[in-house]
Order: sequence, then C-alpha cells, then structure tokens
Amino acid sequence: GIYISTQASVNVQHFLSDVTMGRAIKVENELDVGTIQLDPVLMDLILDNALANAVKHGHPKDPDVRLTVRAGPDRSTVLQVSNIPNPHSESLTAEFVQSMFYGQGRGKHHRSSDLLSSGIGLQQARRAALATGTDISLWQQDSRVYFQIVLYSNGPLPSMDQDGIEDEDEDTVDASAFPTGLHICCVDDNALSLRTMELGLQRHTSAAQVETYGQNGPGDVPQFMAHAPKADIIVF
Repeated sequence: GIYISTQASVNVQHFLSDVTMGRAIKVENELDVGTIQLDPVLMDLILDNALANAVKHGHPKDPDVRLTVRAGPDRSTVLQVSNIPNPHSESLTAEFVQSMFYGQGRGKHHRSSDLLSSGIGLQQARRAALATGTDISLWQQDSRVYFQIVLYSNGPLPSMDQDGIEDEDEDTVDASAFPTGLHICCVDDNALSLRTMELGLQRHTSAAQVETYGQNGPGDVPQFMAHAPKADIIVF
C-alpha cells in the first residue's frame, strides 16, 4: 500500500513518554514549547529504531542512552539519540553508515552479532525520513554515538515540479535519457537545500545513491572529500 505522511500537532512530553516507555532512557526536553508538528507514525518508527539500536549495539553494561530534544536553526526541532558504544565493536565510519542507510556494499563491513537484528532498520528509517521531509544522520564522536533527526517547521518541502510561478515559455528538462543508477555526491551548508536536492535527484534521475554533506557543519567536509572522488557526479 501507499502511506501518505500527515503532520499533526503533538504534545512533546506525551510523545517522548510513549516512545521511551519500557526502556531505560534519559530524556532531556530543552524546548520552550509544549507542542510540535510531526508525523507521529513515521517519527515513532524512526525513533524506535534509533533507540533500539542504541540499546542493542551500545555498551553491554551501561549504554547510557539519552534522548534530547532542542530547538535548532531556522525554526527546526532537533531530536538526538546518543549512547556509549560497545568497546568491542568497530568505530562507525561514514562509509559504513552510508552502506546501512542505502543497503549497498554491506558485505564489506562487519555484521551485527545480534541475532534479532535484521540489518534493514536504518534503510526503513531513511525512507521514513524522506517521506516526512526530515534529515537524519548517524555518527560517532569520541566516546558516544549520535543519531540525529531534524524536523523543519516551515511547511512542506518545495515541489520539484512547480515553483509557484507559471511561465509558459519556461524551458523543460527531459530527464528520461539521464543515466540511471548513478552515485551523486552533494555538499551545501543549508540542510533544507540538501534535502530538496536529494528528493529531486532521486525522483527525476533514478539515482542509485545520493549522498549529502554539510548539514552538520564543517565537520562534514572530511567525509565529503573522502567520498567525492568515488561519485559519478558532484554537486556543489
């Protein structure tokens, strides 16, 4: 079937209590508002996966899982799950994270030793994020692993088919002859621009993989520089 994402006004405290119910999670709500707009179904799916991964793949004795909600730039809302990693596991790399998000090249990396892990949770989370127009990212920094969700409150993403201005003389681009299965690498310092670009490239060019960098600031530059040479197309 087809699921159509629907935004709703959600009580922040109630939503956080529901998604962490039955789990040892430290919740930090730093928002100064009581409600936020989100798709409760898909956001529950994304957060449930992130929290489950933090517990399963975190430190076996005390993963110290935390869920923090705070205001982000440009009227966005940031939900961040963090945990102490398992000291016996390999450190997360950008290449490994990309393989888990896109389900490609996973054979090159270590597999989870958890028998209950299907290995497709991050792929599902990525699809849910695309459907809701949110950004998700995963990285390891020092002694913690972070999974971050950025919700935008400025309405739906701009349509890639219409720009709100009717122009009968506007040139149209036929993307039917565009090669499919390309690996495209994009960098920009505006998260919304990156998300719009990713959606447009996937929708119109049937790109096999679109990697975006810059939404997390200058820290993304080394990852971009490492992956750009492997891409078929680089978008600045």
